[in-house]
Amino acid sequence: MSRPKISILVPVYNAEDFLRQCLDSILDQTFTDFEVILINDGSTDSSLEILRDYVKKDPRFEILDKPNSGYGDSLNQALKKARGEYIGIVEPDDFIEPNMYEVLYRSAIKSDADLAKASFYHFYGKTEKNFPEKMFYHGEDGKTVDPAEAQSIFLVAPSIWSAIYRRVLLEQNQIEFLPSPGASYQDIGFAFKTFAAAERVYCTNLPLYHYRRDNSASSVKSAEKIFAVKTEFDALDGFLAKRPGFFKIAALCRFRSYLWNYNRLKLGTGLSFARVAARDYQKLAAAGFKLSSFNDLDRAFESKLATRFPRTYLFLRPLFRFKNWALTSLAHLYRRFRPRRAPVVISDDPLVTLVVAVYNVEKYLPACLDSILAQTYSNLEIILVDDGSTDRSGALCDEAKKCDSRVKVLRQKNSGLSSARNLGLKRASGEFIVFVDGDDYLAPTFVSELLSILSSDVDLAVCGYTETPGVEVLPPAGRLSGASATRQLLVAQETYDLVAWNKLYRTDLFRASKIQYPVGAVHEDALTTYKLYAASRQVVWLARPLYFYRRRQDSIMAKASALDIPLARERAAREAIAYFSAGPAKNPDLLAAAEVSLLLAKFAFLDASLRGDIPEKYLDEALTWLRANAADFRGNPALTKKLRAYLRLVRTPGARGYKLFRRLKHS
Repeated sequence: MSRPKISILVPVYNAEDFLRQCLDSILDQTFTDFEVILINDGSTDSSLEILRDYVKKDPRFEILDKPNSGYGDSLNQALKKARGEYIGIVEPDDFIEPNMYEVLYRSAIKSDADLAKASFYHFYGKTEKNFPEKMFYHGEDGKTVDPAEAQSIFLVAPSIWSAIYRRVLLEQNQIEFLPSPGASYQDIGFAFKTFAAAERVYCTNLPLYHYRRDNSASSVKSAEKIFAVKTEFDALDGFLAKRPGFFKIAALCRFRSYLWNYNRLKLGTGLSFARVAARDYQKLAAAGFKLSSFNDLDRAFESKLATRFPRTYLFLRPLFRFKNWALTSLAHLYRRFRPRRAPVVISDDPLVTLVVAVYNVEKYLPACLDSILAQTYSNLEIILVDDGSTDRSGALCDEAKKCDSRVKVLRQKNSGLSSARNLGLKRASGEFIVFVDGDDYLAPTFVSELLSILSSDVDLAVCGYTETPGVEVLPPAGRLSGASATRQLLVAQETYDLVAWNKLYRTDLFRASKIQYPVGAVHEDALTTYKLYAASRQVVWLARPLYFYRRRQDSIMAKASALDIPLARERAAREAIAYFSAGPAKNPDLLAAAEVSLLLAKFAFLDASLRGDIPEKYLDEALTWLRANAADFRGNPALTKKLRAYLRLVRTPGARGYKLFRRLKHS
């Protein structure tokens, strides 16, 4: 049998209430090259029967059935059976995002990481609510770090299940779980050892795992295992003896974990633990450990008090609990409600600027201006930018200014559509802005209906449009975060349009991110719209045709050659890849989507060549590129099933499979 890319280990003990949700989330993974080892640790409920159902469903699942021996021993036995290049762990009362292993594996391969670690959600099943955890606070997000240099990553929650580990790393360093009874915080030692052994760790704050917090049977609730945390750190002594560079960070992690442990102990057991903690501190202090070395890290004073005067700390613990709860609550509220830019509130009657780019459209401009002046929403600023027209367009703009005081006319030498839009944007006073092409026109309720679907956290509203003569193009109604909207825009280009004109934008969206339309570019919208989506907090769609786009034989689009379109798509894709690769817009998830948009551009060359619209040499170039890069896309989490099939078809001899498919589709 071929070796799977990932071995997913699921340790199961009496998890019947949540097990199906967990296993279904694994079945739903977009990444498919994995094996699943289901360890039944002597369950006495129906868990084993459920596991057998999934083995029947999918040959990638297998059961390791054994007497009850605890969490650590269960995973150790599974590690010996695992064949994958990487190891993943999913606990049976949790579940995972559909793209979790796609993102982690792709990131690990791309960065040659020994370990790829994501963030997670705190999930509460009773209310079905998720609260994302930000794992990496010290600049590690989206980066590959060496733990020996970036030791702050040791301070994140162990959360061993939101990561994948190179199997060779575990084997060469003899990393296993402590086989203590039950589930006794064995993630602590395993997490520390994997970080310390790894040379390259990929980190992302993207939450991909749902960690259930309200399972009453969870071992985390147990106060019986008073010294389990200490046992985990004591077991690291031999490991650390060979790695003295991690001595201080291990000691700090120990006492931070002790603080957590105090919070689940009653006063009597807390005193017992405090005596042991004090001895541990004295022992490590004698070996050279000083908490004062870590004053820049959180809860330093509390750590000092708990380690040096543990009994005093126990009596003051309620005060620290309250302080930590209050600070954490305030931090959550701040992160939840803070605006990405200056605070914004939609007033009852916000000023909306309409920028109309005008160049030699005297035949169509009256209808455009009439539709703007007839808007049911009246608090408008109308900026007409005459881009050096040589017909009567400029005179028509002046007439409109005389008729309506809301109209302003700006003039420039002919510089193109992008330049005209940028000039209008520069002079705009409105809280919101709309771009209208001078040969198009609007439904009377265009502005009012788009304003009606906004809320204070929405930066961009989109409507459907009608291509004259009468073809409606309607987006799927709904609302997405800016990141999700950008992903859809780049990957589902047939569904989500890149055009500038059927949208109402918050004006600050351009100014805060310093976004302008590129002057002199063909298809300037494609080079700009994805940036606006990515900068948005939320994007909302209205599936109503409120914009009327006039397709003309003498328009810029009509004059563009058949080759201009795929060339522009390729340029836009490459710019998007560069945009999301570095700087303030860096985002691995959107980078993956941008790479898929480049793939789509290459297919556009291929299809145009097959139709005979562009020279055949572009067919050969596109095929060569697609075949050379097909393997790189296998781990791309943004790649759709349709595109996976297309990549397989172009790899058939002479691409006959793909050519036949396109002929059948268009016949």
